[in-house]
Order: sequence, then C-alpha cells, then structure tokens
Amino acid sequence: MKVLGPKDPAEVKVLTFDFTPEAGAAQLVSATTVASVDSGEDPNPTRLVEGEATISGQKVLQKVAGGLHGVIYKLRCTATDVDGGVHVIVGRLQVQSL
Repeated sequence: MKVLGPKDPAEVKVLTFDFTPEAGAAQLVSATTVASVDSGEDPNPTRLVEGEATISGQKVLQKVAGGLHGVIYKLRCTATDVDGGVHVIVGRLQVQSL
C-alpha cells in the first residue's frame, strides 16, 4: 500500500496516483477516488476527497482537504483505460496536526 502523507487537517493537497506501471501505454479515460477509515474514527471519511479526480497522462490527480487529527485514511483510486482495463492503487494518508 502506498504511503501518501502525512497531512495536516488544515491543508488542502493534491495527491498523485501514477498508473504507468499498471496501465502501460493505454490511455486512461476515467478515474474515481474513494476514502475510508483505515485506523481511527471519522463518521464521514468521504468528506476527505474534494471534487472529481483529474487525469494527466498516466497519472490521476485528486484533491483532498480536511480530515480528522489522528485518523489514517485509505484512499482507493480506480482508473479505467481506453481498452476497458481497470486498474487500482490504494494508499494510506495519515492526518495529524503538524
């Protein structure tokens, strides 16, 4: 699992998921990112993901904001390529007051 943090609750960051090894030369055509709690407590972890994911070449960019101090979030980024292949990268993001 990829490590994506740490991040302060006040920060707004753009995370990068690089699908080059998974998708090869296939063009990515859609992507989504979903957040859940890996460790700690947050009654609404989906609020961490802000807006829609954007595709830049073989990379998916996702803005994240907020989060609760002491929570480790699991972010699952799913990308579909032009050939119908579905690729997934999962990362952990620790939120802590810096």
